[in-house]
Amino acid sequence: MPAGGKPTVRSRRVGSELRRLRDLASVTTGQAAELLSCSPAKISRIENGIVSVRVVDLRLLLDRYDDQDREHRAYLERLARESNKRGWWQDYGDTIPPYYADFIGLESDASYIKTWEPTIIPGLLQTPEYSRAVMLANPAMLSPDKVDNFIGVKRERQERLEQSTEVRLDAVIWEAALITVVGDREVHDAQLERLLDLMKQPNISVQVLPLEAGDQASLSGSFVLFSFGSERSVSTAFIENLTSNQYLEGEEELRGYTLVFDALRSAALSPVASAARIRQHLRDHGGGDHHEA
Repeated sequence: MPAGGKPTVRSRRVGSELRRLRDLASVTTGQAAELLSCSPAKISRIENGIVSVRVVDLRLLLDRYDDQDREHRAYLERLARESNKRGWWQDYGDTIPPYYADFIGLESDASYIKTWEPTIIPGLLQTPEYSRAVMLANPAMLSPDKVDNFIGVKRERQERLEQSTEVRLDAVIWEAALITVVGDREVHDAQLERLLDLMKQPNISVQVLPLEAGDQASLSGSFVLFSFGSERSVSTAFIENLTSNQYLEGEEELRGYTLVFDALRSAALSPVASAARIRQHLRDHGGGDHHEA
């Protein structure tokens, strides 16, 4: 059973895939239960991520569902083996709320992350000073005494992106986020400099949606899309509001968010033109000389 008797990110993903494959194969929960010599209720618990599936049972189900994709099967087996694996973020204890732990779990396993931010720089690209200013500006976000821990967590998240080519980030940022000063001018300019540095990395793409594309910017509030393994299609969407968070996995919902992200990316400046626009804002603010990104 997942740690604490609660679904983990990995057990939920395995269960969600098993449910999808079972539906495609037109197999009932009763038939799947008969295959494993268990109750239909246990199949439901596996598909909801409440209990972990043994690798031997996973293989039987994948055979029955006619999943011939070796890479996909290996990916699901890895998730099943690691469903109860302790994540590095758990060392922060109660500092991290459950929804944030789930988010980090998804992010840590993702091979492809797409994010849209209309008002601030995305978290994975923020400097510590910028992050601190964002957190302290929102009285509903967290207490000031927890800010340092959250910044530490974010820095560990960023290190995976910066030190590994196993994950790719595509970010689209509305130009308003480049103009709006967060913290003070020094903090803000340092953040824009940091963006230019990160844009040099082969696994990071940043595109600026210009101010004049306000109709596209109004398509949606911020969201993050995750893909896993070698599959580029989106498997999970994360939407964060002031008092609630949602993880979307429905096919139609994911298709909608994918279409919106593609529309935003198409309307945005190219990465090269985006870097030029960021440098222009730095020059306009008297930020000094800036190298090419």
